Amino acid sequence: MNLHHLRYFCVLAQTEHYGRAARQLGITQPSLSHAMAALEQELGLPLLEKQGRGVRLSRYGQQFYQTASETLARLDAGVRRLQATREGGGTLRLGAVRGLAVTAAPQLMHSFRQQPEGREVEFCLNSASVLSSEVMQGLDAGKYDFVFSFRPGNPDTTEALPFAFGKFVFIVPENHPLAKQTSVRLQDTLDIPQVFFSQQNSLRDTVEKMFARAGGLPPISLETESDQVVAGLVAQGFGAAVVPQLQVLESLPVKVLQITDQPTERMAWMVWRRDAWRSPAAKAFEQHVRTQVQKGSVTI
Repeated sequence: MNLHHLRYFCVLAQTEHYGRAARQLGITQPSLSHAMAALEQELGLPLLEKQGRGVRLSRYGQQFYQTASETLARLDAGVRRLQATREGGGTLRLGAVRGLAVTAAPQLMHSFRQQPEGREVEFCLNSASVLSSEVMQGLDAGKYDFVFSFRPGNPDTTEALPFAFGKFVFIVPENHPLAKQTSVRLQDTLDIPQVFFSQQNSLRDTVEKMFARAGGLPPISLETESDQVVAGLVAQGFGAAVVPQLQVLESLPVKVLQITDQPTERMAWMVWRRDAWRSPAAKAFEQHVRTQVQKGSVTI
């Protein structure tokens, strides 16, 4: 059994006539008859019955036609998707930590779709994790074409493009004594209980280094993985915290203070595997991100 025989059978099933089917297929009628005989012999069941000058499907042929037509439809769809990928279309699979999946990744996806080279490209965005390490594992496993992360990955196996910048702020509950201020020095907060990122979150190391430069670590009241959860805990009075400047802070009962004694810049990266085959769409998307970065139009 081969694909040609399946296609011949489906056309014959639709036309119910050897002559018309042969002309439609561009083959001779004896070749079509030979192919159908071979198919019936392989299956061991009669697929066709004579009907006047034509043929019709037997009950076995009706069952097989449904299977064959569905199989060919799926195969043809898969071939079309591959051809679209080769020609610059197809699907780009993106992974992103949640903090970058809210604004930065959608910004880049949307602006790329507005360009001629991006109009035929579809996106699949997975943002199930708040941990850079997990999206990196997905990249290593071949699940994604690109990931958006707060870590640049392993330079031996990946390439990374810094694509956006943001900053850290200090937040306290609205009824906290520091809520009357607009800014704060971290060295003045070392005795205040604070909500920290857990060790699994890449931001934990960054925040710890900020406090180390300020003179030491504050007492830690709670630890959690998500920056939004950190902000929610602060809003409920579980302590203060250093967090990225998130949009969600505007809707929570917290006071946002600028940090004046430490560098507060944070960097995000678009990362891809160095050894992976890259489609024309992937190459075009990378170039688009580079252009957007140069324009300074990507925000976290």
